[in-house]
Amino acid sequence: SSRRPCRAMTERETEVAALIAEGLTDKEIGARLGISEHTVGVHASHIAKRLGILSGNTRVHITRHVLKTAA
Repeated sequence: SSRRPCRAMTERETEVAALIAEGLTDKEIGARLGISEHTVGVHASHIAKRLGILSGNTRVHITRHVLKTAA
């Protein structure tokens, strides 16, 4: 069974998702937002759960989501 997104992303998760879509690394995202690489990873995990991403390259799925919602 596939998971469904549980709720909308937080403002910070939206920022992290946008920076992932720009191709930044966790280290670069952390530096830009003033948070640790670990925290970026936690946000990315939460984003994946909210989007119902179960497997595969989560960064690719997050980027697709950002691009689709920006269109």
